[in-house]
Amino acid sequence: MKAISSQLRSLIGLESTNLCRLWTITLLNGSVYRFTDLNTSILFDGNVYTPDPGITVSAIRSELNGPPSDASIEVAMNDDFLTKDMARRGSLDEAKININMVDYRNLGVGSVFMFNGEVSEVSVTDVGSCTLTVSGLSGRGDARLNERYSESCRNTYGDSLCGIDVASLNVPFTITDVALRNNWIETDDLDQINNYWLLGTVTFTTGDSIGQRYELNSSSLLATPTRNRLYFALKPRFQLAIGDEGIITPGCGKSIDIDCRQKNNNVANFRGEPFVPNFSFETSTDLVSKISSSATGSIEETVLVSYERYVIN
Repeated sequence: MKAISSQLRSLIGLESTNLCRLWTITLLNGSVYRFTDLNTSILFDGNVYTPDPGITVSAIRSELNGPPSDASIEVAMNDDFLTKDMARRGSLDEAKININMVDYRNLGVGSVFMFNGEVSEVSVTDVGSCTLTVSGLSGRGDARLNERYSESCRNTYGDSLCGIDVASLNVPFTITDVALRNNWIETDDLDQINNYWLLGTVTFTTGDSIGQRYELNSSSLLATPTRNRLYFALKPRFQLAIGDEGIITPGCGKSIDIDCRQKNNNVANFRGEPFVPNFSFETSTDLVSKISSSATGSIEETVLVSYERYVIN
């Protein structure tokens, strides 16, 4: 049931025509936009909501005891809020959208929550508008996890259970060469082994791709001269150039040997069961001997934990 003051409940019960919606849109870069579907600005709870630039909610789906609600929202592109170039650059990707309802003639009685979600998909049309698919945030914590084994780690790289400070591993770089097809770049600022940057991300800080972030599907060490070649999972939207600068962040393939042992020395925080017998168990003895030579604590303890961990902790 939605929390609502008794005064506002009474006004809604009277079928008041003074109701309007308040939108709060928070982008990943921290920018916050506030709009209302009223034709004049509203000051509510210390924030100013300006008339919306053409926002239409076509549907909000919510099921009792079902999955989190979601919504389809259409936004008219304009120079004041969202341009076509911003949409192409992914400015609304993963943006948070909150919708509340108020009685604009009785703002002191509070608001009623309508929707809170995150943009999961942006579709741009040729008629100057874009459609946002927004997945509801409410109810995410109610999802139940099935009991299961997992050979790979269940941590999210860099979360509290993983314990790795990913931001401290960021490395700035400058492009020294780029493919004509724009699908790989080279830099003299990196000299890691092959595929060290697999599943990592590159965020550009200069050039036409400034602010754009791309995932890497492989990397290779070149010997002459010593440099890294970085291959993109998806080709960047804008042409890269020699001299463009960026920041590279390592990724994690969630394997106990390559990622936890070799790259991060973090076997103690691995959350998986790589030693539970399976069809390839006989070939895993070499891996056990490798890890036992470098892991903190005895390998017998690690194996025992892997066998006895029946549920996600």
